[in-house]
Amino acid sequence: MKYTLLIIFCCLPYFSFAQSSTNDTIVTAKTSFKGRHCRGTHGLCNMDANVKEADLNTTITYDHINNTILLLINRPMLNEEEEFLILRENLQDNTPSTELYYLMDDDFIIPNTIAQQLQIGREDIIIHKGLYPLTIFDDTITISFKLQ
Repeated sequence: MKYTLLIIFCCLPYFSFAQSSTNDTIVTAKTSFKGRHCRGTHGLCNMDANVKEADLNTTITYDHINNTILLLINRPMLNEEEEFLILRENLQDNTPSTELYYLMDDDFIIPNTIAQQLQIGREDIIIHKGLYPLTIFDDTITISFKLQ
């Protein structure tokens, strides 16, 4: 019995660490992909969590350990123009689970209200211009942004 209790107490720190490492913060928002100032270029235009629930098209997750923001975009909520702005090509040309890259022509500052909800711990979070991994699934498009 002593050994069983000793093993359990020795393993408790490992179990608590495993739980905290998967404790990502999640926010749902309406995200627009028309580029900086919404002028129709490639990149994020706007993120707004204060919209009607029916307009929410993106689940935003912040991974505290990897300092990464993950956008899970609900494909049925997108029209053809929005899909084209995200992929820069037609979806018919891609099969599910195809890995592509999302082009950000300009830096995008995440709204402070969303940064606070994601519990990032600082304001003026910038997603820098560049290419970011994008994966297409049946019902979602996933984009991973590594923060600096």
